[in-house]
Amino acid sequence: MYRILVADDKEVFRRKLKRLPYFRKPDSKFAITGEAGNGLECLKMMQENRYDIVITDIRMPVMDGLELLKEAKEKNLCSCIILLSEYADFSYAREGIINGAFDYIVKPVSEEKITQVLDRAYDFLLDQDPVELFKINEIVEIILQKSPEFDKKLLSFAREKLKAGMSARTLWENCSQILEETTKRIFADEHLLEDYLKYQKKPFPVSVSAKDVVIHFIFRMDEFRKTYDLLSYKDKHPMVRTACEYVLGHPDEKISQQKIAVLLYTNRSYFSQLFKKEMGIGFNNYVNASKMEYAKRILSGEDIKIAEVAANTGFSDVEYFSRVFRMYTGSTPIHFRDSLGL
Repeated sequence: MYRILVADDKEVFRRKLKRLPYFRKPDSKFAITGEAGNGLECLKMMQENRYDIVITDIRMPVMDGLELLKEAKEKNLCSCIILLSEYADFSYAREGIINGAFDYIVKPVSEEKITQVLDRAYDFLLDQDPVELFKINEIVEIILQKSPEFDKKLLSFAREKLKAGMSARTLWENCSQILEETTKRIFADEHLLEDYLKYQKKPFPVSVSAKDVVIHFIFRMDEFRKTYDLLSYKDKHPMVRTACEYVLGHPDEKISQQKIAVLLYTNRSYFSQLFKKEMGIGFNNYVNASKMEYAKRILSGEDIKIAEVAANTGFSDVEYFSRVFRMYTGSTPIHFRDSLGL
């Protein structure tokens, strides 16, 4: 998610801008993470923290928006600065564009105006780092093609992130943005997409190292691969498609091969062989994998007892659920949830 710093001497305006529906969408690409009451305060904040976009009023006390623009450009603090102006300020806005402002918005700021400008800013920011965009595309393609190169490419990408020398906070924001982009490209199903986007939006955990962040990133990307594998049944035999859809749609049920065979009016042995041939994994393993991925999403997004997670995934025995979860993830449900806070 891209970070926005807003500079305007009117607190009421800053508050109204933050309340626009554009910034409240679950899949919003932007968040207003900083506010300043004048240009000088804004400049200091830009020197202390990284912001992807600055939205600044032209007329402010101490330092106006045009002075701020010049200082920020000279010091290379932000490549995307958007000016706010009254109708009477149009000549100043034009001067700002000449001096390198990305765009200007005439007050009052509407949902339509902010959407148009920020959607273009989003494309602009992505184009600023074509190498990174290419690598994201490469990882997504590897997941979609189920390439055995996934682990190698992902580790290489992670090593490059560590070598970049970013702070843990900046690295967290960068990796979160990559995860969000990857999520949108892999999961076309709207319900699952919303589920995963909510799952990704975690605040920066205090007192973590850059190495911790990268390990967290690798873990998340590997989850994408596993979940995509569960969903890769669309072009399979009709019986297999029906079975997979049933399993994914009923995570709270106990599901056996016999139950599915009866549902499909076939015999258990034939179904078992067909499923393994089509999906490359045994049916029981597929059921457990789908339940464990569902359990991870529940644990990541809600404050819920382990017994409830077990029940929601069709396990009546909490200890058995924990054993299966540990075999699948390498950690207990409690340790898994604790690790999400790094």
